[in-house]
Amino acid sequence: MGSSIEPGRIRLRNVSRRFRHFHERNRTLKETLLREERFISLVLSAEQPTCELIGRPLRELNWPPRCLVALVHRHEDTFVPTANTTLHSGDRITVIGESDVIRQFYQRYH
Repeated sequence: MGSSIEPGRIRLRNVSRRFRHFHERNRTLKETLLREERFISLVLSAEQPTCELIGRPLRELNWPPRCLVALVHRHEDTFVPTANTTLHSGDRITVIGESDVIRQFYQRYH
């Protein structure tokens, strides 16, 4: 037998190697993003410093570069926002970014 593979057949060794590589890259990404210094979760409230964010679309927020709002949790829904997403009172937002930027968010809004 040569090294040719019949159409529709997959070499298990190649699939396994690709899966391990994909899994390793995913794990590295998760470990990087899930470090406490790399994200902050804020609940928007009229009685908190986050009140300045309520009623504004993300594109209007003058936040530093190297950060982004990754998730918005609103009522029973969690979604990835767009630049046009308007923030509401009670929203919980997750901001990810460089550790120095996240420290700025913590000092300003927490």
